[in-house]
Amino acid sequence: MQIVEKFRQSLPSHLRTMRVKGEPTIWLPKSNAMKYERFQGYLNDRQFMIVDHDECEKLAHHHYDLEPNFVCYNPENYKKNQSFWLINDPVHCQVDAKARKPYRYLRAIEAAYDAKYGGDIYFSRSIHRNPLFHGSDTDWRHDRGHSLAQLAEVIDLNPDKTKAGKRLVTDKKSRNVTLFNDLRFWSYKHAKEAREHDYDQWHKKVMDRAMAYNTFENPNRLSVVITIARSVAEFSYFRYRVKGAVITDEYRAAQAQRGRIGGLKSKGGGRPKVDEKLIAEIKLLKNVHKYSVRKIASELGISKTAVSKYAK
Repeated sequence: MQIVEKFRQSLPSHLRTMRVKGEPTIWLPKSNAMKYERFQGYLNDRQFMIVDHDECEKLAHHHYDLEPNFVCYNPENYKKNQSFWLINDPVHCQVDAKARKPYRYLRAIEAAYDAKYGGDIYFSRSIHRNPLFHGSDTDWRHDRGHSLAQLAEVIDLNPDKTKAGKRLVTDKKSRNVTLFNDLRFWSYKHAKEAREHDYDQWHKKVMDRAMAYNTFENPNRLSVVITIARSVAEFSYFRYRVKGAVITDEYRAAQAQRGRIGGLKSKGGGRPKVDEKLIAEIKLLKNVHKYSVRKIASELGISKTAVSKYAK
């Protein structure tokens, strides 16, 4: 079938390969990686959407509303399988794409498939089964490609994934602000640890923590949880810098003083109150110490736009 050749052609020349399950991965040329059961089948672009199952009661092509292009079964237990859907327009997945709409859309679709079809929510989509491995039990189904919109037609992108619980809203404003605060304080303590892994692993860890925190009597919708988790994950991984140290109580207090989160009725969805002390600090750094706007923003932990505004 053409899908076999399409998958083969989609593979990069070198693959991050797991020679033994659970052991560290190594980079191998494609010809060598084919000898192993698990690898990362993409580098710059995701050409397949993947869902992993540990307890699928049906054969996969009967389990989903939209038939996968192929399914890799565990030869010893058909309930454990990974299903693959061909994406017509590959989705860029490198670091600079994490905040872009196509990548976020794909990740949201995969999370919704996990929710609807009982997929493994801890599956990161990095290392997966090799359907061309000689020991794989691969069921090649069809050659049709899919747009992201077509993949999304059969699922609800806003399901209530978390059951109602007894968690209190500790912030006076709302559940989402409580969730945001709890999640960011947790992530700050693990900021160093985050950079020991790739972003996808960290994003998944933050998302799992957000879902665990979203146990209010009336939980936030999945779309809200995804947005908050992404915001916290991106800031703590890409932008958070305090001389390489874990965030301190003093830094948290300063950030809390400089701006409030949401809740204020304004065009931008929330604006900080005018802080006379902050304005004085900015003017001192700008007029006396001759700091640039960029350096002032870095020093005080605020945006360059805020520096320019307050300097006036």
